[in-house]
Amino acid sequence: MLFASVPAFAADVQLLQVLTPGTGDSQQFTDIAGLQLDANGAVILADGASGRVLSLQAEARESFVAGGKQRLFGGRVLGGVVRLGDNLLAVARPGENSVAVTDNRGTPRFVLGEGGSDEGRLSSPAGLAASARGRLYVADRGNQRVSVYTHEGLYLFSLTGGAKSAALNKPSHVAVDAEERIYVLDAEGDGRVSVFDHNGQLLKQIGARQFGGGETRSVLSALTVDAQGLLVVADRANGKLVQYDWQNGKSVQIFGSRGRGRGQFTEVTGLALNAGGMLAVGDSGNPKVEIYQLPAGATVPPPEALRLPTVRSVESTTPGCDQAFALPAGELLCLSHAVGSVTRLGKDNKVIARLAGTFRKPLFAAADARDVAVVDGDEVKVFALDGRQRFSIGRSGSGDGEFDAPAAVLLADRIYVSDTGNRRVQMFTRDGVFLDKLVNPKGQEWLRKPGALAVDAQHNLYVADNGARRIRVFTDKKALLYEIGVDDKSPQGFETIRALALDADEYLHALVTTATNRQAVQVYAGPKLVFRFGSGMENAPGFVNATSLSLVPGTQPLIAVFDAGPRQLKTFAWLQVPSRVGGLAVQGGLKDVRLRWQKAPGSQVTRYRVYGAVTATGPYLPLTDTADTTLVLARDAVQQALFYRVSALSGHGVEGIASQAREDLFQSGLAHYEAKRHVEATKLFAQAWKEDSAHAPALEYLGRSLAAQGTPAEAVRHFQELARLEGFGITGVNLQVETLWQARDYPAARALLDPLVSARRGDAVTYSLCGQVALALGDTVTAADCLEQSLKLNRDNAPARFALGQVYIRMGAVGNGLSEIDAAATLAPQSATLWRKAGEAWQSSGRHKEAIDRFQRALALDSASSAARLGAARSHIALKEYEPARAIARTLVGGADEAAGQYLLGAIALALKEPQEAVLALSKAANRDPKNSAVWLALAEAQRALRNDAEARTALQRAVSADPAAFEGYFRLGVLEQDNRQHAAAVGALEKAIPLQPANAEAHLVLAVSLLALERFRDATERAREAAKLAPKRIEPLLRIAEGARAQGKYGEAIEVLKKAVALSADSATAQLQLGRVYLETDVYDAAQTHLERAALLEPKNPLPHDLLGNMYRERRLFDAAIKAFTKATELGGAAEYKQHLDSAYAEKKKSLEFSANAPRLLLQDLKLERVFSASYKRYADQPVGAVTVSNASGTDYKNLKLAFHIKGYMDFPHSQEIALLPAGGSTTLPLHAAFNNKVLGIDEDTGVQVEVKLSYAQDGQPGSIELTRPLTLYGKNAIQWADFRSVGAFVTPKDDTLKDFVRQAVTQYQPVAALNRPLLQAMTLFDVLAAHGLRYQADPNSPYSKVSGEQVDYVQFPRETLRLKSGDCDDLSVLLAAALENLGIETALVDVPGHLFLLFNTGVPAAERDRISLQDDQLVIRANQVWVPLESTLIATSFAESWAEGARKFQEALKAKTLKVVPLKEAWTHFQPVTLAPANYTINLPTPDKVQPLIERERRILVSKSLERFVAPYRAMLAASPNDPGALLQIAILYAQNGLYDLAFREFDKLLAANPRSAEAHNNRGNIYYTLNDYERAFEAYAYAEELDPADGGIKLNLALVHYQRGRLKEAVEKYREAVGLNKSLAGQYQAFEKLLLK
Repeated sequence: MLFASVPAFAADVQLLQVLTPGTGDSQQFTDIAGLQLDANGAVILADGASGRVLSLQAEARESFVAGGKQRLFGGRVLGGVVRLGDNLLAVARPGENSVAVTDNRGTPRFVLGEGGSDEGRLSSPAGLAASARGRLYVADRGNQRVSVYTHEGLYLFSLTGGAKSAALNKPSHVAVDAEERIYVLDAEGDGRVSVFDHNGQLLKQIGARQFGGGETRSVLSALTVDAQGLLVVADRANGKLVQYDWQNGKSVQIFGSRGRGRGQFTEVTGLALNAGGMLAVGDSGNPKVEIYQLPAGATVPPPEALRLPTVRSVESTTPGCDQAFALPAGELLCLSHAVGSVTRLGKDNKVIARLAGTFRKPLFAAADARDVAVVDGDEVKVFALDGRQRFSIGRSGSGDGEFDAPAAVLLADRIYVSDTGNRRVQMFTRDGVFLDKLVNPKGQEWLRKPGALAVDAQHNLYVADNGARRIRVFTDKKALLYEIGVDDKSPQGFETIRALALDADEYLHALVTTATNRQAVQVYAGPKLVFRFGSGMENAPGFVNATSLSLVPGTQPLIAVFDAGPRQLKTFAWLQVPSRVGGLAVQGGLKDVRLRWQKAPGSQVTRYRVYGAVTATGPYLPLTDTADTTLVLARDAVQQALFYRVSALSGHGVEGIASQAREDLFQSGLAHYEAKRHVEATKLFAQAWKEDSAHAPALEYLGRSLAAQGTPAEAVRHFQELARLEGFGITGVNLQVETLWQARDYPAARALLDPLVSARRGDAVTYSLCGQVALALGDTVTAADCLEQSLKLNRDNAPARFALGQVYIRMGAVGNGLSEIDAAATLAPQSATLWRKAGEAWQSSGRHKEAIDRFQRALALDSASSAARLGAARSHIALKEYEPARAIARTLVGGADEAAGQYLLGAIALALKEPQEAVLALSKAANRDPKNSAVWLALAEAQRALRNDAEARTALQRAVSADPAAFEGYFRLGVLEQDNRQHAAAVGALEKAIPLQPANAEAHLVLAVSLLALERFRDATERAREAAKLAPKRIEPLLRIAEGARAQGKYGEAIEVLKKAVALSADSATAQLQLGRVYLETDVYDAAQTHLERAALLEPKNPLPHDLLGNMYRERRLFDAAIKAFTKATELGGAAEYKQHLDSAYAEKKKSLEFSANAPRLLLQDLKLERVFSASYKRYADQPVGAVTVSNASGTDYKNLKLAFHIKGYMDFPHSQEIALLPAGGSTTLPLHAAFNNKVLGIDEDTGVQVEVKLSYAQDGQPGSIELTRPLTLYGKNAIQWADFRSVGAFVTPKDDTLKDFVRQAVTQYQPVAALNRPLLQAMTLFDVLAAHGLRYQADPNSPYSKVSGEQVDYVQFPRETLRLKSGDCDDLSVLLAAALENLGIETALVDVPGHLFLLFNTGVPAAERDRISLQDDQLVIRANQVWVPLESTLIATSFAESWAEGARKFQEALKAKTLKVVPLKEAWTHFQPVTLAPANYTINLPTPDKVQPLIERERRILVSKSLERFVAPYRAMLAASPNDPGALLQIAILYAQNGLYDLAFREFDKLLAANPRSAEAHNNRGNIYYTLNDYERAFEAYAYAEELDPADGGIKLNLALVHYQRGRLKEAVEKYREAVGLNKSLAGQYQAFEKLLLK
């Protein structure tokens, strides 16, 4: 059977082709020793029997004889065959113990390897494998190993398996996968597969039994592997092929059987796979090659392309020297022992300079850019580069400056001489003066036979000690740092260290001899061997007798080795792989993308390659190369790329692994934004901003995305952040205003604009927005000023010009307005929308013919515009041109615009006063287009005309549902409810209408009427005042204001307002009547008579003026006049009350005639009452609310009089006082006190009450009394008078439970952990929680603090009210903040400056320690020797830092101007105690963490930064003197990092790396930050850079171990941990727990 059954495989293999031996000798094969399968399906076969290499294809066959007499090989026996690129073949020669490299036709190129057991030599080589990374793997069967070479034949290293049980045993086949894992088949016994990583580390061994290919035991005979590491092995015993997943320990496919038919095998000796999944099977027992197509496996993402260092031979020269050292520019230093000369030779080996004098036997030389030093016997001679001798050092001896057989000299910062015989290293100045020496300490033998030397940039000295067979490294303090070398018994141990050299990146290059390799170059990073090459060879690539090693620096550095055998200087390019680029940051913009990355370590890096891709997985296409670490690419040049990678390239053209892919988060977000996927866009923009807090476009579009999701507060918060970025202040404010404008929060938008506009700091957009906001608020003067300014800055701003036209129309300059509107349309002549809007403007101004013209222009540009058609039709209807309107309707009916057509027909019917027909047409329109609010409005109008108010209400509700932003729907609904006396419902609708059109005076007025009906007098007054401001020529708002004032007992205010009404319209009977009534109620009878008589004349049929006149006459006891007036009222009105008034007048007249002439003559006179404020109710028990005079006009003394003062409902009992004696003709004035009960705090509105003053007396033994009543206004609990500034203390209520709960929860939940002053930290936390709560500054529309005089009544919110309302004036916000801070035990004070109020709080820090808070003295206030911080409460929506800065500015300004008034709350409370509020019937929830935490974190960073100023200042001073001082930059960065200010730390690290790219400390600390942030990929990048720069630092390696562990790479973590502890044994004690995790 061809295929054996295996569980659950997706598809069978497919036999494609069978190749058998041909008929001629050239096509015969019997012993398949090697097999190669090309990508095109061609088979390369090495026949071990004939010594022939064949190329087998279905259509053609070629061959050449490689073995035999006079052939490539002496013998016919061949081994493996493999391609080295497209044009070369490598063929193993087991008999000659070598590998021959030929072209495709058999022409020899070179031979690698020679017979022997030393490293690099071969014994019976068998299988071959080649990788794309330039390595050739040879199964060195006789030496029990796999030897690894470059494709040029230079030996690299060997794979052995290690210990005995794991050691390779006669390896026959070798293969390599895409990750450079090496697979080796041992031929001994049943066979075994060993798997190694690219460094030669054994990963796994798999015995034959684990493959389980058949019923009998398996015997493995061949092996190959695919790119992903799936093995295919041949089971010779069972005739089967097994595809095996070694990583998971299971078979994937098993097929074949034993035999000679198709799909049957007897002895498979060769297997080969190509990239397309084709498998070639070579069966030597049944000579054939079968080619199969293996089924496609699961798609596996390709691994990150591994890059491996290698070496390339550059050139060899034969200068004829006994010793030679390479110099820059192709020159060399040539030492000739026989003639005793030292010469500088050029590239052509011609003499450039000959060193002066004679030499006994020059053994060693060193050169740099200044000098040449030569060791000549026991003397060191120093020469200039032109050959002149400068001086000599030393002579034979053991004293300082004397030598015994010196072996080496080194020119560096000093001259170092290896004084071998004296077992020391001596150090001299560059002028030859002895300085110091490195000797063996007492009891220690560091130096036995010192030889070659090297010194690094840290002045560490490397000494090759051939006596100890070690390389020892000493610090500049002569302490042993570490040593390089292994146990003397190890085959890899040094026997001789012939030369040392450090390259520009401080890799140590050593030319060494070991027991197994006589000629090797080994490269170390710190103590770790990272690369090696070379071996002892006579003829093959390698060295015969290498004696010196030198390095040629530059962008293409070279290693030069002098081989004394052939007397050649051989140069090599170490193709070191540049480090993976780290720190890639991508900042996309609208027009370009900016990339920056960390400079890759390594002097060999000369440029970077930038790749781009549309998706994260690629493909990545190269965009450009650059030598810089920053790049700006135009968007049209990046081929729509959204993901980027950057790789480093060396001067030799070696490319490192590309960086981690980084997304252009901004452009990705923008794609979502433009597709209206705003949630996804928000996430990407937020991430872009998080990665770069100065990314302005990301901030802008993050705000725009939030606004588009209906979260304007969040959008505004981000635009505030944008405004803080340098260069984006105005843009940030503009976007805030635009967002608030769209949210119809016009007051907040105005508050933002005012500072910019007043300072003339805005741009054209600012002024355009200002105009639109002012227009919405009804402030046409400001709107005109702003829009005119906008047009000065940009005359072609069509929207601004259009808005200016609307303003002019609103101001009454209709002609100018329409001209501006037309000019706006002319600026955008192709804009159908602007022409339509122009038509609507002309239409609203009653200019319908002109409107029709503009609508027609719009239709000429957009014939499908139904809005333009409707506009034209409406104007036709207004002109009573019904036929054209019907014609337009007919064009719409029956088509897609059926609803619009029916709407027009309904509108025409309404115009013709045919409501029933209108209802029919409009109902059809509503059914067709239920989301069209205009249809529902028209239908409501028709229903009202039919008196169907219920149906009208339904239609209006549908209108507002269809368009919640439509003013007209809410307004008409409010009017309907008011007409039906449903005032609560009317208020609900009208309060929704007004924000949509804040400048609509009628809406405010209508709302005032319903509020008055609901007795919400204060709210009604506010609305009426707004209507009066918007419509100053109308008296109706004034009448509503007066009505509200009168209802609250504010008669004085009512009189003043009514006077204005009368002045505005003297013929208004209503105004005259109301003014007369108020005068009457305040006993101003003459004025009352005048206005009531005027009202009676203006409305002669109105009985009310006559009735009121009657009351006035009766009060004055003019009963005849009263009877006459009441009689007139009764005649005109006939109301029962008028008849009652008339009867009462007759009765009182009769009583007055009967009054006794001897009645007592005690009088209550001159009752004077002060303003009474509910919030100060506790104060009135001691401070009188007024006074009254008691007079005795009789001739008799009165004794024991009792005066009682009472306000019913608000005093539990009258306040009484005794008058012991009031003599005849005497008088006395008494104060009036009030002990108010708690009901006074229930007064929300200013309330009119009657006060009663009662005087009790006794006359002739009979009790008697007289009374006096007067109206008094009890001002609501929020009223205040600023004449005594301390009175605000009553409003600061820190013990209020509602406030206390909010404050304590805020601090508990959100106060960050930071080493900061407690009051400062808590104040910041509260401030930001309040900002996140949505608290906003909003000036009181009626009495802003800046306009309130000392005697004027103002209104202040209690803290709990401000929390609930989320807005307040400067006084409200300052009171809230002060109360909240006082609740936490933080002392506060309120600050009054002209027109403004803010606060201070006490940090408790002594003045002498003020720098703990800030180094800026002008930001602090010193009071009582303590540091206070000012806060500008109106900036609650911005930031704590800005509030602090602005508060400080205002304080210093007022202090300088001497206009400062500071009242500590403790002082205020001694006079005005805090109000005790009743428990609230509501709770206030904290804002959610997503709103609070970003604000807290931002402010924490600012405060921490301020607190660090005193620590950073000394280092800043150092930088002022030396801008690139690495120590100062490092310390500042570490300070920031330790305190969580990571972006500031990164900024300092970047400065440090710009000045010193080789700072391992900077990279290590960058890694620490990323590690803290759990960004382990970036942490690894940084640590890897640091390790490359300082490979001997155990701490860096430990950090790498930690980050490997976090990334789930346990093996790498263990390796790095062991390296770390090897370098620094103290780490083992510090990280015991980590070690247990790793090694458990």
